[in-house]
Amino acid sequence: MSRPLKLIKTLGNHWKKSTLAIVVTGCGLNYGKNKLEILSMMRAYCEESQKFGDGTIPSRLKPRHVTVILNPAAKDRKGTALFEKYAAPLLHLAGIRVSLIKTEHEGQAKALMDVMDNTDAVLVAGGDGTLLEAVTGLCRRSDSDVAVRRFPIGIIPIGRTNSFAKHLFWASHLDDAKLLAESTMAVIKGDTKAVNIVSIQGESGKPVYALSRLECGIFRDVDAKIQKYWYWGPLKSKMAYIFASFKNLEPPIEARISWAPPCDGCSTCYESSLTLPELYSSTSRRWWHSFIPRGPSKNNIKNEVDYSKIVNNDCGQWVSFDVSSTNFLVETNNVVPGCKEQGSPCSLKLKIGPKEIRRTDFVLEGWRRSADSNEGREAELSNRVVDAKEVKIEPQIKEVNHVFQ
Repeated sequence: MSRPLKLIKTLGNHWKKSTLAIVVTGCGLNYGKNKLEILSMMRAYCEESQKFGDGTIPSRLKPRHVTVILNPAAKDRKGTALFEKYAAPLLHLAGIRVSLIKTEHEGQAKALMDVMDNTDAVLVAGGDGTLLEAVTGLCRRSDSDVAVRRFPIGIIPIGRTNSFAKHLFWASHLDDAKLLAESTMAVIKGDTKAVNIVSIQGESGKPVYALSRLECGIFRDVDAKIQKYWYWGPLKSKMAYIFASFKNLEPPIEARISWAPPCDGCSTCYESSLTLPELYSSTSRRWWHSFIPRGPSKNNIKNEVDYSKIVNNDCGQWVSFDVSSTNFLVETNNVVPGCKEQGSPCSLKLKIGPKEIRRTDFVLEGWRRSADSNEGREAELSNRVVDAKEVKIEPQIKEVNHVFQ
């Protein structure tokens, strides 16, 4: 008994060193445990992927080929390491031929999609911004009606937010390794899903195409400056909102909102959509994870509803109102909970923030938005929510009379 009592007495006399030793040991054990779990997980995924690689293909078919557009600056320049560690091994084990292109500047993914050719599918390894560029480049092509069928787009989420991928895989509870492995296995297994694309058109210039959301206001302004606080490490998002709260917040945006109500489908919608690439869920399973699948077959068309015979007098009728708000957020049904079904009339959801916001509420809301989860990306501070098929936001510029003395 003397030896345990002596040990306890020694620990008590040196409690600071003892506490530090316990904390360091606990962190080390937790780190080692996480590493072992990731290794075990990747071993299981590799074994599953190997089964696809060991399979045979008809002699008349070539090995599957994908082109990966990788943003090396994603995830604080950890994008390349994440892709090579968690995604590339699974693709190679599955027998998929991979062509890798690393982007060197902003907008390059858009330019690459404009000239993309000689590939079966395109995988975007990056975040929401890289995905937006790739989809915009694909939809701006002169042969976009054909290109969206020739080059399905998959995603390898290695960005900072990955909001679209997390909603797609319902992966708010997954860490980076699990999310990357799941998204890569979706490509290998051939899981497919059709999603909606929103077209964003300004007063001039070409349209921009997005899959998740469009935001403008005080929160978007701070999000754009988060990387400037890189020296705060994992606390950079929180510190960005704290420092922004010390400054004078931007005044509310005066705007006229015009919106057309959602429609289940009618003769007006049917006629106006004939010129657009149709998005649908294909009954045939393809080997890639497709965001924009092939066009419908003749067999599928027979079972479709004849919307040309449905009349909806409210369809296309615009409603307008003036509003003053600190933040505007437009989301597609791809990322709106409870509005994921294809063909759902809730195609767009406009969330209008308050006219004024206290500094404490601003910081707390910013911290919640920066949380690494799907729930943290939803806008809670909304005075009004509008479901719409089309939305037009027109900022009102006040006239100022200048007096020279």
